[in-house]
Amino acid sequence: MKEILTILLIFFSCSVFSQSDARLKTSLDFILMSKMLNSNELSDDLNKTSPIKLFQPINYIGISLTSRILINKRSSYEGSYIYDGYIEYLQIIPTQIKVLDSLEGKVNGFNFGLTLGGIDLLKNKKIDFITCFGFNTGRIWLNGDNLIKQKNPYFAPMVTIIPRVSIGHYSFQIRASYDYDISKKGWRRKGFSKSEMLDLKKFSSQGFNMSIGIGYAF
Repeated sequence: MKEILTILLIFFSCSVFSQSDARLKTSLDFILMSKMLNSNELSDDLNKTSPIKLFQPINYIGISLTSRILINKRSSYEGSYIYDGYIEYLQIIPTQIKVLDSLEGKVNGFNFGLTLGGIDLLKNKKIDFITCFGFNTGRIWLNGDNLIKQKNPYFAPMVTIIPRVSIGHYSFQIRASYDYDISKKGWRRKGFSKSEMLDLKKFSSQGFNMSIGIGYAF
């Protein structure tokens, strides 16, 4: 709960980036994202047992701030880098798995997404069509007995398109993005654990992401 409150405070502080002279409205949204991996399964070694299925094995939920973002802001826009984009923090919806068809555990983790550039192509008060690029980073965790306590960090540049509709103070958006995982693909021990590790196949979080969001526009 403390982590969520901290992230909310950060997102609200970022809202100063969007002022009356910015065309794109700022919106704080609740996001549901489903990651469709290039591989049809999380790994050939892992089998899902959870009934939660949208598109693919990994589903996320969290919050996002969509806004016109200024870097190195001064008293005016002159000398500042301005772009339309978003910042988000998502948690994996825990999923029950079986490892090597025998050991039970869960998949969880988080994703932090940040755009580094983008533009609203429509510049309409009620309808936006944002194209942007940036990166996703985070971790996939396997939790269970000592053998299953492993992690897989990732860093993935991504491109995103966002159709969004604002009706009064309500915001509705759909996101479609593709990220390319450039990090190491091997699993690692969690924390300071010295327990033996299962020899799992390499895993990449690369794939297509589909998100829906509803929130408050201000």
